[in-house]
Amino acid sequence: QVTPAGVTRVRPSTVTETGAGIGVAIVDTGLDFNHQDLPVSTAWSFVSPGIAASAQDDAGHGTHVGGIVAALDNTIDVVGVAPGATLYAVKVLDNTGSGSDSDVISGLEAVAVAHVTPAIRVINMSLGRRASADDSAMHTAIQSVVAVGISVVVAAGNDANAEVSQMVPAGFPEVIAVASTTAKTGTSNNRRYAAIAADTASSFTTDGIGVAISAPGEEQENIQFPNINSLGILSTALGGGTIRMSGTSMAAPHATGVVALFLEKCASQLITPTPL
Repeated sequence: QVTPAGVTRVRPSTVTETGAGIGVAIVDTGLDFNHQDLPVSTAWSFVSPGIAASAQDDAGHGTHVGGIVAALDNTIDVVGVAPGATLYAVKVLDNTGSGSDSDVISGLEAVAVAHVTPAIRVINMSLGRRASADDSAMHTAIQSVVAVGISVVVAAGNDANAEVSQMVPAGFPEVIAVASTTAKTGTSNNRRYAAIAADTASSFTTDGIGVAISAPGEEQENIQFPNINSLGILSTALGGGTIRMSGTSMAAPHATGVVALFLEKCASQLITPTPL
């Protein structure tokens, strides 16, 4: 088992919480129910009509995201930020990683009324698009899950030329929008350019006013002049084992895992969400 650099960065060794008793909905391409390192609940899942026959991941993105949140603390592959949390698969994207607003909204609506144990306390949405003239339906869906006591963590976006306020759902005030940083200091093959330090904003990240926090969306950025190459976050892969990916899609689940740890710590003070 490897502890990825991003997990090391966001979860100090003094933390005793694991996310136990906290349900996390991964609103994405699904989760790999057969991966030995993922704590995926088989008691409840959701797939948007017409996307697929089941919530089984068929793209790999959701499985990678889920592993960052909660890969088990065992002897294989990697460990997640909150390895005691329970993952719920909410498949709203197809095998190409695409989905419509209606697909995402249906997934959010299903989470809002889900009767599951452990209860879903946080949603991870490593997805998004540019804002449009009318985003009211998506905004209403986000507000509905927040209203029943569920936190929503969202990737800020991978367009460095955009502001988070221009993105949906990251631009909504109810969500925790997460930008990307490097987890470790990288390397440089040119003496004129210093290595890119840990905790530096990723070259690809969307940021700006409205970002709640930054978290590792890549392990490091390496200068191979004149290019900057990203070394991705190591997490679970579709079909077993591990794979590296980079993006704010990877930053968001680091924050989601921290939310799960916090919710466990404060469990005695929490109000139980009431399904609509």
